[in-house]
Amino acid sequence: MPINGVVFDLDNTLYAYAPCNRAGQVAVVKFLALHLGLPASQVRQAWEASRQTVHKRLAKQAASHARLFYAQGAIELLLGRTDIRLTLQADEVFWSAYLRTMRLRPGMRALLQQIKRWGWRLGIASDLTTVWQMKKLQRLGLAKMFDDIVTSEEAGCEKPNPRMIRLLLRKMQRRSHQVVLIGDSHARDRQVAVACGIPFLQLASNADVSAVRRALTAKQN
Repeated sequence: MPINGVVFDLDNTLYAYAPCNRAGQVAVVKFLALHLGLPASQVRQAWEASRQTVHKRLAKQAASHARLFYAQGAIELLLGRTDIRLTLQADEVFWSAYLRTMRLRPGMRALLQQIKRWGWRLGIASDLTTVWQMKKLQRLGLAKMFDDIVTSEEAGCEKPNPRMIRLLLRKMQRRSHQVVLIGDSHARDRQVAVACGIPFLQLASNADVSAVRRALTAKQN
């Protein structure tokens, strides 16, 4: 049976992750430093310490990426107590700056539109919490482009655990030999593709978009 579906990773595949994450961190550090009257360097250290603590405590869970937890922990380190209002504000500041910085990789929209013209089904398999992955897709103008989405929050595990991909394939009504998996990470995306018996294409830079398009076109013909 021919290929008739594509599973995409989201972060650093559809868009460049690093500039967005950096913009969010700069914005939240500036906000907290101004609000608390503290040096930005001290706030930055608290944010990083909180991030590491959250990652260690919630390793391989979607919540380990929650900037709300990073903000909560950083504020608790700086104030010695929880400040709910400030934590919620800091989370909003981070994600507002992040989303403003997001740009779809050049040629990506044309690639996705081509896949849709072939009649193939499009799915997203992505680590992180569902609400922010959906907001990212909406920000990129792709809310109606993808047919199915599964996040690590929904699956209860992160890649390369195959559970997320298997759940997505059930939603897509596809078998592993009918899809291609496209992602940026060999450690996560490629490994899970291999585990599920799915062909893998790497897309980790703007230059990769045209190469992936050629590879998919070859599979379609």
